[in-house]
Amino acid sequence: MTVKILALLLVATFCAPASAEFVSVSEFKARGGINSVQNAAYLIGISHGIAVANGFAQNAGQPLYCPPDLLVLDGFLLWQLVDDAVIEFPELNSEGLANIAMAAVERGFPCP
Repeated sequence: MTVKILALLLVATFCAPASAEFVSVSEFKARGGINSVQNAAYLIGISHGIAVANGFAQNAGQPLYCPPDLLVLDGFLLWQLVDDAVIEFPELNSEGLANIAMAAVERGFPCP
């Protein structure tokens, strides 16, 4: 019985559609910013995605960004980079947080 339930859960997990909600920078701020647990988890997911993409790009010889050694791109650092970009360019508030995050990381840690 337990095996059947676990198998059903496993199948349901892989059959469920995966989607990500579009969240603008201003929506992120309105939902509590970095102080919201849900938002912090969202930023961690974005930071992991950016790090994985950079790893693939590095393996291809064209990194997306070049952080200092031992730097961990976490949600707090990512938010600081995004916030700095939005302070400088307020029109970015209406743009997608994930897109701004990627551009902010590339800008914050350019490759030589």
